[in-house]
Amino acid sequence: MRKTPTALFAAALFVVTWTGHAAPPLTVAAEDQRQILDLISAYSYTYDAKDLEGYLALYTQDCVWELVPRGAATPTVRAANRDELRALVTPRLAMLQQQGIQSRHYQTNTVLTARADGQVEGRTMLHLVRQAPGEKPYTLMTGIYSDVFVRSDGSWKIAKRTLLIDQPEMAK
Repeated sequence: MRKTPTALFAAALFVVTWTGHAAPPLTVAAEDQRQILDLISAYSYTYDAKDLEGYLALYTQDCVWELVPRGAATPTVRAANRDELRALVTPRLAMLQQQGIQSRHYQTNTVLTARADGQVEGRTMLHLVRQAPGEKPYTLMTGIYSDVFVRSDGSWKIAKRTLLIDQPEMAK
């Protein structure tokens, strides 16, 4: 039986189409999504309340926190574990406290993707607002958090948080 060119083309197209598709992305279970979204919210509430211990408890011991300005090839600020994160955040929170500045981290539009290793990747938009006493609130920065979440001791923790800011440098 001789195959026509149309039949051969259709068969080849089927094979290319079928083999060219990657496996569907892994989904994050609804309860895990809720817990991770609560973790992201706790990040805002603890930092903005200047609750250092509550904030640090959201991270794994070997966490990484990075800030990457627009156009930078590498992070300009980096903490490679929870102790380094403490050293990074402590003076910032103290400055806010001393100057009476209130920050508000508005984190929205989170997209979560499960990884084959059980970790979850996330992307969350940030609008960071500050308000000094007697002044109107102002936008300090905007950007996107790129995260890796892991389950540790029965709860989700932040293993890596990279802030990709929309500005070429971090505002003061």
